[in-house]
Amino acid sequence: MKGFVTICEAITASEYCYVGDNPKKDFIAPNALGWTTIMLKADERNIHEQVLEPDPSTRPDHVIENLLQLKSLIEC
Repeated sequence: MKGFVTICEAITASEYCYVGDNPKKDFIAPNALGWTTIMLKADERNIHEQVLEPDPSTRPDHVIENLLQLKSLIEC
């Protein structure tokens, strides 16, 4: 959590976004802080199991198949 808070303190923005691939841990802190969370769906190179649990604190807001889909979710 501390790292995400440090980013908020260092960079003033109206919204923050986090992209991760491990639903067991990646989205808990940014979800708690109100960030938009995006999970990059696993391919054969991924080392993390991607089971989405019912607990909303661990679930990403969005799931994408590839990084090209990221553009439609964030404003540049």
